[in-house]
Amino acid sequence: MTEFQSGHGYSKEDWDAISDNPPLSMEEMAGAKPFREAFPDVAEKMEKAMIGGWT
Repeated sequence: MTEFQSGHGYSKEDWDAISDNPPLSMEEMAGAKPFREAFPDVAEKMEKAMIGGWT
């Protein structure tokens, strides 16, 4: 989303507080790590939670 829309669990004030991030350049995107590589512990916990929820 590029514009605030109510009903998603956050206020307009919350949106305004974090929505000023500039777009990433192609060079920045090229240097980005995959989530699993950047946050292996979090990725593992998320995977276990998802698998546990499906059984």
